[in-house]
Amino acid sequence: MNKHFNGFDVFKPDNYLKNKTRERIIAKNEKTATPKKPMYRKPYVIAATCLAAVLIVSLSAVNLFGMYKTENMYDAHTMMEERSAPKDSDGGGRKAAKREAEKELADEYALGYTDDGEEWSDDLPAKAPSEGNAADRMAIIAESQTAGTLTAKVFCDNDDFSLWRDIAGEDGMFYSFAQRWGINTTDRVVVNVKNGQSAVCGAKVVLLDTKSKELWSAVTDNKGRTYLFYNFAATGEKPDRISVSMGDVSVDKPLDEETPQEISVELSAKSVAKSLDLMFVVDTTSSMGDELEYIQAELEDIINRVEAEQAGNPLRLSVNFYRDEGDDYVVRPFPFVADFSQAISDLKKQNAIGGGDFEEAVEQALDSAIHDHDWSDAYAKLLFLVLDAPPHDEAAEKMRALTRDAAGLGIRIIPITGSGIDQNTEFLMRAIDVATGGTYVPLTDDSGIGGEHLEPTIGESPVYKLNDLIVKIVGDYMK
Repeated sequence: MNKHFNGFDVFKPDNYLKNKTRERIIAKNEKTATPKKPMYRKPYVIAATCLAAVLIVSLSAVNLFGMYKTENMYDAHTMMEERSAPKDSDGGGRKAAKREAEKELADEYALGYTDDGEEWSDDLPAKAPSEGNAADRMAIIAESQTAGTLTAKVFCDNDDFSLWRDIAGEDGMFYSFAQRWGINTTDRVVVNVKNGQSAVCGAKVVLLDTKSKELWSAVTDNKGRTYLFYNFAATGEKPDRISVSMGDVSVDKPLDEETPQEISVELSAKSVAKSLDLMFVVDTTSSMGDELEYIQAELEDIINRVEAEQAGNPLRLSVNFYRDEGDDYVVRPFPFVADFSQAISDLKKQNAIGGGDFEEAVEQALDSAIHDHDWSDAYAKLLFLVLDAPPHDEAAEKMRALTRDAAGLGIRIIPITGSGIDQNTEFLMRAIDVATGGTYVPLTDDSGIGGEHLEPTIGESPVYKLNDLIVKIVGDYMK
């Protein structure tokens, strides 16, 4: 398995946090057990009971009337089953179940009940959130959210490419998803660019066929390494040579007929100066409600720590948010800024609402992130994509083009996947990070936060605190 991140401090899951999440979230001090109060009835509880009785009587009357019209009525159970029926790879079913669980949990917080059904309203805000206002209900949960709560694993498929080939190739478990998206990332050439003993960061490397058609382009990282892909859209392309350039210096090198998996190139050039363009692109649809507040706390901590650790280097930050067509916005972008406090302020103002179906406007968010921002020639250009759902199927061609564009600009895409994703989403995110020289960061159940997280197909892997992990990843690209 991948040894790239050995040396990180492994997170040891907190069983209290995992098993008692509700009590910890509502209690302002997680070390203090939540007191149980005698159960008593509030006026709004009595009113709700009376309303329920009226509804029962009304529904009974409707049912009597319905006995004479059953041949023209649609079966309600059938309708509900169709609405909650899973889409491809159980995506729609996962998201519907997740949203329902979030609503029930938010309702429980709003009413102030413990697991035993006892009411403890003294621990609630002075004014209980109104029914149906998810933002207000979830605000109760936000009070005790701190960084260092969420947990994650990490895996770099480019470092264990044989495993990736096994699972994404023709006989692999991800092959049907590769066909679905029209993406093949199993045909790869690794290029290492050096000037003597020094790695050259920022060199442009292009893979060409016999007719000098560009098959792939990428930019070397801080280790002087880049990854080039051919037959990316499964069209049978064959590479012939590579061209490496930086400034006025360029070198062409032919490839052997068998196409070696890794080659080295000597280039008389210096690396670009150390600097960082750091971007976060975050899904803010309602299905992210179980984790968004925590993610905001984690990202604020990550941003502050990166700013402190990289204080000697020019830094720029951009935070961006997206939902889906029909929501109050599809993409909410913010430009790169050197003032991190402004970006943090923009981050903290966001909430989770909207969406609807399983898929979201991922391709529009990435299009904006890649093409509508003034990326510099930074030493490291990192785009962290935080989501819990894939783009719509009809965006497959767009996703292929965006992946090519990001690789050509040297933008490393690092997906952070939340609860509710399916294997189709896992494949797509890993294919994108493979193609752009990124890495894959799936959140895990170990924190006890959010819905169920898909166990990634990476074999045994340590679990880390998300904030520590992301800071380390950024630092690794900046070495």
